[in-house]
Amino acid sequence: MTNRFATTRTAAIAIAAVAVLALPACHADPAPHPHSLIDAACIPGHWTNDIDTLAQEAADALPETVDVTGHIASGTQKYTFTAHRVTIVNDFTIDITAKLHGDHILEMAQKHEGTVTAGWTLDHHELHFTDVDDSNYTVATTVTVDGRGSGTVLPVPDTAESTAFEAICRGNGFTIAPEGHDDLVSHLSRVGRH
Repeated sequence: MTNRFATTRTAAIAIAAVAVLALPACHADPAPHPHSLIDAACIPGHWTNDIDTLAQEAADALPETVDVTGHIASGTQKYTFTAHRVTIVNDFTIDITAKLHGDHILEMAQKHEGTVTAGWTLDHHELHFTDVDDSNYTVATTVTVDGRGSGTVLPVPDTAESTAFEAICRGNGFTIAPEGHDDLVSHLSRVGRH
């Protein structure tokens, strides 16, 4: 393999890894989505996403050709649902380290900062977001291979309003998954009492 080909392949793998990290909270073991498991009265309250699990799932979602050697997460992602609005406060970082072909070391760090607000409605088991304002939310990504690389601020995809989310809310547990993507399930835990 020529050096130029190896550099191009390494860059392609790094870009794919960044794309995986840009996904919302990912979990490989989604719960079933029967219509009877959601009640709009369950949703209002304060919720938090398990950032450690998010880092694990992001690492697990990388291609098999990427040998993940470590991952770490810090910070919080907090949701506050009122009767018709949601506020999501992001202040977390996910770091993943991997060994690439040729013993190259890939390091990825993604810092999520800022607030997203939206309206929400529930239609049976489908959660819909409206009037999404993510103008105060940024995702800064740094990718290095063997210590060389750069960082960039990624645009936040504008897909929340056009996507229905399957939802389950029972007591202190709340799961949200983009419809048709059971591999992208956000698992939230209630903070405080219902």
